[in-house]
Amino acid sequence: MLGLAYNKELLAEVGYNEPPKTWEEFMDLGEKLKAKGKDLFAYGGKDETAIGNVLHWTFGDYAVKDPAFKEAYLSNTVDWSKPEYRSMLKEGLERFKQLNAYVRTGSFTNDGSFAQQAFAEGNVAVLFSGTWESGTLHKLNPDLKLGFMNMPYAPEEQNAYIFVPEDGMAANAKSKHPEEVKTFLNWLFSKETYAKIQKAKGSFSAMPGVGELDESYTDVPNWLNTDRVISFANTGPVPSPTWIALGNAAQEYTFKGDADKSIDKFITAYNKTKSS
Repeated sequence: MLGLAYNKELLAEVGYNEPPKTWEEFMDLGEKLKAKGKDLFAYGGKDETAIGNVLHWTFGDYAVKDPAFKEAYLSNTVDWSKPEYRSMLKEGLERFKQLNAYVRTGSFTNDGSFAQQAFAEGNVAVLFSGTWESGTLHKLNPDLKLGFMNMPYAPEEQNAYIFVPEDGMAANAKSKHPEEVKTFLNWLFSKETYAKIQKAKGSFSAMPGVGELDESYTDVPNWLNTDRVISFANTGPVPSPTWIALGNAAQEYTFKGDADKSIDKFITAYNKTKSS
């Protein structure tokens, strides 16, 4: 699941003994941290999936509320000429801009390891992250009081949860040793072996009862039991080149302030890769 790793102690220092529940609280947290010389947020790095961070929830929030948009979004057939969809894009760009007032300098261009280090050292309160990263963060700082939250884009009871399919493995059908390949993969993905992998990585298994769940991910199984789980944007709904165009459009709006021009650039890119 996509989400936000957070430093419990940093939040508590400015009066947040639990993560913010609304966008307004999230921005308030940013303002209070800024007054203490701390950054609210760091991207997971310059990877295209991280740069357009807020837009994952913009689309997810709308997909939860509008079945027609959800179907079009997941099939890469959105008609962005509809006024309500254009308004949604404008809202997402505005949220992106608001968040960037509290984003760590260099987040747009640095490798993800820089963001992880800044977070582990206590210079950043919230890290754009996912349920695959706790092991790395604990190794960087064994004393870190780590939490994991959903981005508070919408009210908690209607907010979307963003599901990220795990990378898989493919077996060569022309291999001279297909049975050996099957034996290896069955061993690798057995409950016993995968539990060890999961513990080493500090990741979250989608299979119930496999491995030990990191304490910071305790609430994530409850997310999966809702009807508000939406697929990660660039694993089908929006092709990677188009998602990059959206991230670029959001940055352009942040620094130049012309929403309509930025939206038009994204729509042009989307229509080039839109499914027929």
